[in-house]
Amino acid sequence: MPEVKIARAKLVHKLTQKIKKFKIPEGTFLHELVVTNEPHQVATLRESSHVAVSLWDVPKILLLSTDPVLKVITTIETATEYIGITSHLADRLAVASIQARRVDVIDTEERDDHYVRKSETLFQSCRRRSFPDRLTATSDGNVVVRNRRRNEISCFGGNKLLLWSRRLKHSVADIACVRGRLYATFNDRNEIASIREDGQGPVEILSYKDFVKRPCAIDGFKDCLIVTEDAPSDKVLKSGISV
Repeated sequence: MPEVKIARAKLVHKLTQKIKKFKIPEGTFLHELVVTNEPHQVATLRESSHVAVSLWDVPKILLLSTDPVLKVITTIETATEYIGITSHLADRLAVASIQARRVDVIDTEERDDHYVRKSETLFQSCRRRSFPDRLTATSDGNVVVRNRRRNEISCFGGNKLLLWSRRLKHSVADIACVRGRLYATFNDRNEIASIREDGQGPVEILSYKDFVKRPCAIDGFKDCLIVTEDAPSDKVLKSGISV
């Protein structure tokens, strides 16, 4: 079972339009980058030190180098605004658009200015209550999508086929795949649920030593989960990181 760590530090600061870099597990501040538009979500690109950043209400995605400092290396112009973002493969991103009710896969390979970037739609829905936003990728490159208006998570393969779909009992806040399992946080619940990343098996509730108040955003780092709190506990406020 992965170790749970609750981080007080934010990678994205929306009000000041800053993206910040921290060293873990100490939480030491290293560098920050001010961008023109308000950043929303970030995703590390597989097999590189680059990160991708989606922007609020702006049809662009930023690709940033993180070594040695944060620096914009590419701005990807897109046809629509994307909210959710996750690494799909080494040179591709999966991105979700609530406005278009679809999930696309876009190429991130660096080319010259005349290169037409590849993009394909992985999933699209005409259902009124279908609003895909949060994304994560399984270890074998499949994309898991959270539906914003339903307690539903679905997994799509590279052939664009629906591999599995599962309804949970509570409203899902965020999802992350770590070491073969899919973890989910819930809105207004102090729980972190876990199922196998193939969607099979029972739902397990993650146990941890210290009580977590309303876990919100979640992601994985090696054998750890990084969880932000909607209402930080006293221990997190004092120490920055609790184990």
